[in-house]
Amino acid sequence: MVYGWRAMVGFIGPGAVAENTTYQFYQIVPKGVLHVVYPLGITELTLEEVEQALKRTDVAIRELARRHVDIIVLGGSPTVAVGGFGYDQKFIQRVAQLTSIPGTTSQTGALEAFRHLGIKRLAVATPFTDELNGLLKDFLEKNGFQVLAIRGLNIPLVQVAQQPIYVTYRLAKETFALAPQADGVYIPGASVPVVENIQLLEQDLKVPVVTSVQAMIWHVFRILRIGGPISGFGRLLQEL
Repeated sequence: MVYGWRAMVGFIGPGAVAENTTYQFYQIVPKGVLHVVYPLGITELTLEEVEQALKRTDVAIRELARRHVDIIVLGGSPTVAVGGFGYDQKFIQRVAQLTSIPGTTSQTGALEAFRHLGIKRLAVATPFTDELNGLLKDFLEKNGFQVLAIRGLNIPLVQVAQQPIYVTYRLAKETFALAPQADGVYIPGASVPVVENIQLLEQDLKVPVVTSVQAMIWHVFRILRIGGPISGFGRLLQEL
């Protein structure tokens, strides 16, 4: 693939479409890195729909392998949170069983980013419902992190990608205000517009900010040995 000469990142997107995720991905990555998406088709983001979508991951893995990607990433915090503690590692093992391609999840990338940045206490600002936030909080805490505050937009999935850029900025600041002792802010949700706010939030809050797309890129680049600092999207990528 001409445009993926440096890396082809296979991405299993939870939603039916992934335009915002892909747009934010290309805002960050250098030339030569391609985003190859296989959508699972989730439209309502209910527990039942996510559980059904997870049953289609084998098909997605095989299709991305057929397209000769360099890595396979399961996107989405809800997909991993609904799967439960340890589901990200189960997915990684499943990719290894089906292919010779490395596999990971965007949520795994976020966990690794927290550890790299020394974050132990989190303020979590999400576009999700309270029900999904409860599952995400449980997943994060079982992985060894304190969730001091978590707030969601509580909006339908179809509206997540339609939010103005200021929404994630304000939500993150409001959530951090509930837990000013947090040593990091986490904003999951690959399709919610946020990457332009990372640097601003770090300047304002004086703590590292981790988002889905940003952490996934950092994590994937480390696995694929793609180096060099990336400026403008927070401390995490600046230290790549």
